[in-house]
Amino acid sequence: MPFTGTVKLEQHPDQPTAYRTLADITWTGSLGDTVVVPAGSVTDLASVPRSLTWLVPVSGVYSIAAIVHDHACILARAGALSRRDADGMFRLMLRELGVPWVQRNLMWAGVRYVSDWSDATWVEVGKLLAWSFVALVAAGPVAAVVWTWLATATGISRLTKGIRG
Repeated sequence: MPFTGTVKLEQHPDQPTAYRTLADITWTGSLGDTVVVPAGSVTDLASVPRSLTWLVPVSGVYSIAAIVHDHACILARAGALSRRDADGMFRLMLRELGVPWVQRNLMWAGVRYVSDWSDATWVEVGKLLAWSFVALVAAGPVAAVVWTWLATATGISRLTKGIRG
């Protein structure tokens, strides 16, 4: 296992959703990349919006990867590595821990999304929101038509006949 150390945490006294590590944790990647999380580091485990915790809980088999990723992000802000590399390590750690493909890539996409926009200007965020709105408006009617077509017996029949040959 590329992780050494055990996950020992205590609730942070000033931040109700944060924890402090009580022991060092080290991760060494297959290419020799190493991240050492010193005791006393602060983590919020998996940074999941409250509305999505039903899909990806804040803690799980991936908690140790989330702790190492939080520290790798601190190292990235200090210039020791890039945020893209920190996020890539996170996905590799999730894979090594056996996190299922869909969940692993969903979690990685979430941290990449935040990474790409965390240093964005208000103009860039505005452009993202505008294009997201355009995509939603354009996709909404198409998705409704496709969903309705698939939900009807005729649509399902056509689809299955097409698949069978």
